[in-house]
Amino acid sequence: MFLKRRHQYILKFAASSMIGFVADYALYGLFVVLTKGFGGLSVPLSNVVARVLSATLNFWINKRFVFRSEDQALKAGAKYALLATCVLAGNTALLSVLVRLGMDKYAAKLLTEVSFFLTSWFVQKVFVFKKRAPVDPEDAAERPDDTAEE
Repeated sequence: MFLKRRHQYILKFAASSMIGFVADYALYGLFVVLTKGFGGLSVPLSNVVARVLSATLNFWINKRFVFRSEDQALKAGAKYALLATCVLAGNTALLSVLVRLGMDKYAAKLLTEVSFFLTSWFVQKVFVFKKRAPVDPEDAAERPDDTAEE
């Protein structure tokens, strides 16, 4: 392939994030409709429930396919849960403020998600999934500088 490994890696993370985002956004929309009678709690409650479900999916995809982590699921999961909790708190706070300021609740969700994308990637790369396990011996030989092309 013509893409360098690091570019493939970033594309995999972006694809994983997009899958998580689509799940999160769809669930958020569903729960906003289901909780419309909850008044001011509708948006934050919908965001929290959608985020917990989509984060579970995103963790599994990132562990297995993006970072190829061989860490025990419980160990990596605890780190991911800490990150997800911090992102969720910031995400929910920003989302709630934007909606209270008059922004459309769906547009506010989009803006909020984009705001936390790079932070999440960096923390997952450095803290949650420190090393990627090679898929095969040829990958291990190419991994040190991560510049080899397929």
